[in-house]
Amino acid sequence: MTGRFLKTNNDDGAGYMYPCEGKTLIQKGFFTFKEFWASWEKAHARIGDAAPVVFHFRISTSGHLDKTNCHPHRIAADLAFAHNGVLFSVDKKSKVSDTIIYRDRYLHGLMGGDLVNRGIFRLIANHIGRGNKFVFLNGVGKYVICNESSGAWDDGLWYSNATYKYRSTLYAPDFPDVATGIWDREWDDFPPEGYCLECGEPLKGAIEENLGTCNLCGSEMYGPDWEQYMRQAAMSIRSERR
Repeated sequence: MTGRFLKTNNDDGAGYMYPCEGKTLIQKGFFTFKEFWASWEKAHARIGDAAPVVFHFRISTSGHLDKTNCHPHRIAADLAFAHNGVLFSVDKKSKVSDTIIYRDRYLHGLMGGDLVNRGIFRLIANHIGRGNKFVFLNGVGKYVICNESSGAWDDGLWYSNATYKYRSTLYAPDFPDVATGIWDREWDDFPPEGYCLECGEPLKGAIEENLGTCNLCGSEMYGPDWEQYMRQAAMSIRSERR
């Protein structure tokens, strides 16, 4: 477990879910690594290593920075899900994120906690597009990943994108053993500078280099918001050149 996401990468709130006694339990709304880790240690002592657990570290693209918009999100007592990606543009005044809006529009009433109907998951995967990933978990520990191939399995863990590969030299003074044991780590398959962090293809132009992602991968991951990110990157470049 790494606290880097709550320090640098995905610092807009964390949460996790796990099955327990037929229900999907959710703990979320953590904005510091210390409070997140304290909660997880208690949960881990309760469920051990056998049960599947879904962790989520948020990067906000819409909605307020609060506990409500942190993932996972509940669909029913025995079913919840977490999301990575951008589903659609949301009014900047909206209090809730695109994920919550999508759940309320489409998932409530559509899904049951048994996670048996594979056709529904194929339908959802096609609807949200390859750049979005959903992980559903029910109360008995069964899970389904929509657009699983858009993420990556590594050492028994599934990651929704490549940002877990970023090397960090940040350390948490409250958890020195965790920091030195996990955070400062090398990855042989990390793309070199100048190459897309998602597909590994060479980046073209200053804007792609600023964002670290090629135009194709960026548009697939972020949908209509990608153009806004590119404009912001261009403005940043112009500002640096002044």
